[in-house]
Amino acid sequence: MTVLFAASTLLAAQLLTTQPTCMPALGAAEIRAGLEAVVARDPASAGALRAVARFLEDPRDRGRFVTASAEIDRARRRGGATPVLDYAQGLLYARGPDIVVGSDSGLVHRRTRDQTNAEIYARRHLLAAARSRAVIAEAAAAELRAQGFTADGFGADLTDGAQAEALVEQVLERFGQLDILVNNAGATRDTLFVRMKPEDWQYVLDINLQGVMHCTKAAVRHMLRRRSGRIINISSVVALTGNPGQTNYTAAKAAVIGFSRSLARELATRNITVNVVAPGYIQTDMTGQLSQELQEKYIAQIPMGRVGEPDDVAHAVAFLASDESKYITGHTLVVDGGLAMG
Repeated sequence: MTVLFAASTLLAAQLLTTQPTCMPALGAAEIRAGLEAVVARDPASAGALRAVARFLEDPRDRGRFVTASAEIDRARRRGGATPVLDYAQGLLYARGPDIVVGSDSGLVHRRTRDQTNAEIYARRHLLAAARSRAVIAEAAAAELRAQGFTADGFGADLTDGAQAEALVEQVLERFGQLDILVNNAGATRDTLFVRMKPEDWQYVLDINLQGVMHCTKAAVRHMLRRRSGRIINISSVVALTGNPGQTNYTAAKAAVIGFSRSLARELATRNITVNVVAPGYIQTDMTGQLSQELQEKYIAQIPMGRVGEPDDVAHAVAFLASDESKYITGHTLVVDGGLAMG
């Protein structure tokens, strides 16, 4: 599975490769035997099923993963049985490499979710990308490698459509497909509206909104051809509540929600879901710089009486990226400890 995590600031990404609960816990040899049995009944899917079986013999072989993915696409065009190919693709995704494009100052890490019901099958290939700063992206990739992943870092200004397009092309050229896009760009230049300079307004909209548009447009063309994909856009609780001194940021994050709902309607028939995660007050490097007095003021407004952790947001992203959310689209999942309730 290939996941593009496009970000410029914040958030810990936690996208886990787990065994789907509907999939029997079989070994590679048993699965291969089962796939071969299906070939006789569905010849149009034969090439795809055998390619998946070869991949399962060595799930770390990215070449086999790319080949199997391409064979599944070809089988669909040839009229292969949809349930058979969906199952084969599920086997491939459960054990294939992922790409996660991380952030300038964010931390991308892995934890095990529900160990009693989910088995970790394969480590993902992770990609960290920082806005215009390849050195920072490579530092994030190095941290991922220290946790046992394979990872690479890239620098790209996601407010530049050409650079966003080039980034996606790099991903496709190297890994063959793109399955999940997480748009997590974020920046603020806070001040009261009457004092806000036009350049501060534009800067915030460029990063928080234009970046989403550029990355999504680059990725969605590929997803449309494959008739499959997940797009997860990171907004903010202030898009729902408003916040003094953040008219630019609030406008951009509210626009992300409207954009996502409209795009969800456009893409739903192609098996591409588009959803939003709206975090509240989350403990990050940026919020950690606030004065103690201001932090206490914010916490007093949260019904749960505490700030959120990056993991709280990451779990929401992981859910919307998973098969468990396949019938959810156009939704905004608020992760705020109850703040938006008022």
